[in-house]
Amino acid sequence: MIILSIVAKKIYIIMYLGIPVHSFVNEETAKKELTERNNKAGLGFTLETSYLQFPEVENIETFDFKVIGFED
Repeated sequence: MIILSIVAKKIYIIMYLGIPVHSFVNEETAKKELTERNNKAGLGFTLETSYLQFPEVENIETFDFKVIGFED
């Protein structure tokens, strides 16, 4: 019998009027970007959280998020 595990990682999504604009895996980076966007463009940007699920990942701490497009 093969046992598969699913690992979830919390992500932070910057939204503008309900539309996802950018996402981050680091909360501090997301909050900094949110502040910068609201200072430049005015209010309207919000921060939401969600989870990405990764099947068959043994250790989420060593997973390379750059492979799937995250920069931080």
